[in-house]
Amino acid sequence: MSKVDKTREEIKDAASALFQHYGYEKTSMDDIAKACHKAKGSIYYHFASKEELYSSIVDDEIEKLKNVLLPILTNKNETAPLRFANYIYAKMAFVNNSYTYRQALKMDFLSQSGITQYSKLIQESIANFEKWEREQLMTLVITGKNDGDISDNIDATAFIDIVFMILKSLEVQFYVKNKYEYYSPAFNALLVNVAQALSS
Repeated sequence: MSKVDKTREEIKDAASALFQHYGYEKTSMDDIAKACHKAKGSIYYHFASKEELYSSIVDDEIEKLKNVLLPILTNKNETAPLRFANYIYAKMAFVNNSYTYRQALKMDFLSQSGITQYSKLIQESIANFEKWEREQLMTLVITGKNDGDISDNIDATAFIDIVFMILKSLEVQFYVKNKYEYYSPAFNALLVNVAQALSS
């Protein structure tokens, strides 16, 4: 790791801890500079704004999330319906344990609802992940249909559209209203039924 990369990681580590402890709004670039023992000018050298810094942390979380999800998608020892259910379960559980990405979803929801305004960078990070996710799940459903794992009566596009509608709605309850622990047992039971319904 180069010196520049090491410094960027130190800044992000310090910022991430502060965001988690005090929240995005109450954390300033001065706070971050003090926490990582850098001059504020050094912070701005690496990140043009607090939004850019936060977005970079969100992007790191998204890469970690992809690394968790890809092995589930490509696990040939499981049927496509089971991989689909396992993917959704793992994604929602990961996000619940990822403060930065969970907060980014909350910020995006508030911005989309017209309650507050947040950086386009954060919205773009979330939108890019959702595009990747949609492509992965669409491929899984189509491959499952071709392999005979998923019922041929399932319209892949309509099914994925509905899944995203449901997931976006659940994100509000799980992460904006902080009810993941309350709803997760029922949600996990529902995923078993989804896997059964997908099967041919």
